[in-house]
Amino acid sequence: MKNKKNLIQILALGPVVLIPVLVFIIASFIVDAEKASYELAMKQISQDFLETEKSRIRSKVNNMVNLVSYRQSIIDQKLHARIKRRVDDAQKIAIGLYNQYKNTMGEDDLKKLIIQSLRTLVWNGGESFIWILDFDGKFQLAPSYLRHLEGKSIIDFEDATGRKVIKEEIAIAKSQGQGFLWDTFTKPNEPIDKQFKQLAYVKNFGIYDWYLGSGEYLDTATKLTNRMLLEAINQISKGEPDYFFVIDTQGNLLLNFARPDMVGKNIFEMQDSNLRKLYQSMVRASQSTSVDFLPYNWINPTTGRLDSKLAYVKSVPGSDWIIGSGFYPNSLANGYGVQEQRLSNQHNQKVRHINTLTWLGVLISILISSIISLVFYRMLSQYQEDLVISNNELKDLNIELENKLLEQIEASNKEHKQ
Repeated sequence: MKNKKNLIQILALGPVVLIPVLVFIIASFIVDAEKASYELAMKQISQDFLETEKSRIRSKVNNMVNLVSYRQSIIDQKLHARIKRRVDDAQKIAIGLYNQYKNTMGEDDLKKLIIQSLRTLVWNGGESFIWILDFDGKFQLAPSYLRHLEGKSIIDFEDATGRKVIKEEIAIAKSQGQGFLWDTFTKPNEPIDKQFKQLAYVKNFGIYDWYLGSGEYLDTATKLTNRMLLEAINQISKGEPDYFFVIDTQGNLLLNFARPDMVGKNIFEMQDSNLRKLYQSMVRASQSTSVDFLPYNWINPTTGRLDSKLAYVKSVPGSDWIIGSGFYPNSLANGYGVQEQRLSNQHNQKVRHINTLTWLGVLISILISSIISLVFYRMLSQYQEDLVISNNELKDLNIELENKLLEQIEASNKEHKQ
């Protein structure tokens, strides 16, 4: 009887123990899952920052390459406009002087006045200028380095390709009134027998059988555009750790904010073999679709110290330029450190909430399980009492049956004796 009572008590106390334990186990799984999610997120933060920075640098370089490619592609277009404007302006000056003094000055003096007024119009360090020739090919206004030819005919002048350039200019001025032509011509401060490709524009003056002209050398125009581009690129990211740098395929370092001492120098002429290897890697990377970011060590302009760097480079189509930019991964630590702290705070807050809910759940489960246990205990106790009563009734019935059986046996025995 006592054992049965103990068993009932054990069965009744089962929910009080099992339900809170089950709640606690489930809460432990939730805490473990949150911890695993937190640890994974912490690992992912630095990688996400790295990939985001790579994407930004990649987009930045690609946009600059597209801009430079466009600017370099319109050198010819701007060259045409620039030269034509110079000649048109010079003609306006000359016509203005002619109209102002034609009635008060002699022809020879007026010609001299026009020539002297236009002689001061020079550009690009004297490489570009206004010239005046008459239709007989005689120089009226020559640049300073050819001034000895003024008054002389150069109608038979041939450029490096053997073309009679002066005759072509006269033909354009006479038949078309104005026009462009590509030719080769000498440069000031260069050997007289050396010629350079230039774009020339000539225009019929309309007076004195003169025509005016001006030209600009293609390499000068290219250098001028490139110099302006380099200055603009430098200003865009000057002082920033993700500055642009520019090299060319001949090994020249054209732009690098962190190492101004090396700008304008040829890498192949330097003693640093690691620098030459880095340059070669950049050239290969700029021409490859499989190579993404190059890792190397470089001066960090923010700290002034050598630091690990990741750079993205790309060649400019139709040019020998290679433009690149990069970033220092160590400098990202402050950025994702803030993110890590925010994530850590969120994780700690979640854990606190889970712990609070866990203990609240355990208390509620204890209360509910106690009620269930109490009901269960009463049901089992009632059932036990009913069993006891049933057993007693059965015992009484058995005794009654046994008594009746004994009485019948005794009665039967008496009949046999009689």
